[in-house]
Amino acid sequence: MVKDIKHGIRVKRLLFAGTGCEDAWVDFSAGLSIIYGGSNAGKSFILKSLDFMFGAEKLRLPKQGTDYERILLWVELPSERSITLERSTRGGNVKLYKGFLKPQETDLADSTILAPNQKGRKSKRPTQSLSDFLLSEVGAKPAQLARNEAGEKASFSLRLLSHYIFVGEDEMISERSPIQIPDQRMSSLDKSLFRFLLSGVDDSAVTEVPKAEHLSAARNGKIELLQEFVNAIESQSAIGLDEVQAELHRTSGLADKIAESVRRYQTRIDVLTLQRRTHLNARDLSASKTAELRLMKLRFLELEALHKSDLERLEGLDEAALLVSLMGDTECLVCGALPIHQQKSKITEESVEQHRLAAEAEASRIKRDLVTLHVTIDRLASEIIELEEETARFAADVTTVELEIADLRPHEYALRKSFEEILSKKNDLVQRANSQKQLQEYKSKIKELQLLKIGRQRAEGLSVSIDNAASIEFSKIVKTVLHAWQYPDMGEVHFDGKDQDIVVNGRERNDNGKGVRAILHSAFKVAVLIYCRLKQLPHPGLLVLDSPLLTYRGPMQTHKFGELGEDEKRFQQTALNEHFYAHLASLSPLGQFIVLENQDPPASIHGQAHIIRFSGEKGDGRQGLFPPLSA
Repeated sequence: MVKDIKHGIRVKRLLFAGTGCEDAWVDFSAGLSIIYGGSNAGKSFILKSLDFMFGAEKLRLPKQGTDYERILLWVELPSERSITLERSTRGGNVKLYKGFLKPQETDLADSTILAPNQKGRKSKRPTQSLSDFLLSEVGAKPAQLARNEAGEKASFSLRLLSHYIFVGEDEMISERSPIQIPDQRMSSLDKSLFRFLLSGVDDSAVTEVPKAEHLSAARNGKIELLQEFVNAIESQSAIGLDEVQAELHRTSGLADKIAESVRRYQTRIDVLTLQRRTHLNARDLSASKTAELRLMKLRFLELEALHKSDLERLEGLDEAALLVSLMGDTECLVCGALPIHQQKSKITEESVEQHRLAAEAEASRIKRDLVTLHVTIDRLASEIIELEEETARFAADVTTVELEIADLRPHEYALRKSFEEILSKKNDLVQRANSQKQLQEYKSKIKELQLLKIGRQRAEGLSVSIDNAASIEFSKIVKTVLHAWQYPDMGEVHFDGKDQDIVVNGRERNDNGKGVRAILHSAFKVAVLIYCRLKQLPHPGLLVLDSPLLTYRGPMQTHKFGELGEDEKRFQQTALNEHFYAHLASLSPLGQFIVLENQDPPASIHGQAHIIRFSGEKGDGRQGLFPPLSA
């Protein structure tokens, strides 16, 4: 199975360059590299430099390296590609080049700009972080991890993973859990990360709930706001709810009485208004009929005049016929002409008589019509007089009603005005009563909120700890590692979910001396690498350990770490250090290991590891990373 696993990320060379400075570098093998030497030789600086090149924010240069301006890191990727990472010693973005390049070659080569960590992705450039790039190279997909029990998320990144890759001297001997992020308290994020490493399952499906401190702040904010409402209401009214309600009761009774009076007046006015309209309609109808009769009478008078004119005409015709019959053979009565000179028509006495009789008959008919017409005219005149009297009566009724309405209006207006005033007062009292009720509700709510205890909030479905199966399997790998190292008197090994640490032979890791704690911490981190790599879970396959074999420290280190404890003395008498190195060397198919130690490695490991000795400032040979080793 190991043969089918691609190697992880391998660092090949760490190089410092600067203007006017000779390049300083250190090389690493694909398997096990050991850098050892006395204190203050710069071994721990190697770990810090590698961590810096993997995205740490700052790097403090020793006095020997203050003139160096940039760092180059040669990296071999799982895809067998080789790259060079370059970064200023002052921090900032990382440049990525293809291939292994020397400082003088990078100036002419194309590069990709990467943010050192995911924070850099907030800006427009660069578009990708170093963490995204390297994690994708080892097959890790984007993941969300729970920061706390409320389900607040953090993105999985190389920086979160860094304490599983770079284990400093202080972490080695710390009594804190190996899963704990350095310089932070144990949190859900530590547990979520460890569970994710062993299972590949993240917390992206967990729905975040408000944290207890946020709920407490929200509660306090509500109390403060409600108290402001209480203060505002109390400043507007000095009397309590009972007094307001009593005054409201009195005002409501008075308002009802006035409203009843207004209704009575309004009802009477409405009745009178209806009567006025009835009288007005009757008056207008009577006046309209009078106008029609007057017009009819006028037409009849015109007809009478026409009949009289016709009678006068007929009487003229009768007189003319008489004259014609009396003229005979005489001089013309008009012009005086003698009979012999007159042109006489053939008018007979009989025809003249006929015309006279016809005119007389027509005149008689007209006279009869005139009699009938006079009767009709007289009747119309009588009806007109009656209608005029009726119209006058209706007009008088309208005036009477209008006078009564005019008398009622001022009283109705005064009552309505009083009603509006009392109603306004009532509404104000209702508002004040409601405010007093609201005041009591606000005070009750404030008391309720003050008594409310907000506990820790836990997102539904959140489980940050590893399950029992993973715990057992991981414990077996830790035991296998310790067995390979020939850990003395090793019995049972299990992972304690409460302390998030391993327990060996029933003894918790932090109950041991510093040296034993360092060995067990190293075993824990090596086991995590083995577990992840065998199961192809997200781990870069790189582990840098600073002082894992502290239990083998000599007298020169007692001033820093104290005298050896009894358990450490017992370990110092064993060959655990030899088996430790041999085991790490055998794990080269799974990962790259860099060990930084003070003590000389055993002679038996020299053929299995790349070994570098830093002698220190006063030592012989290579003193450290600085000053540089001459090429």
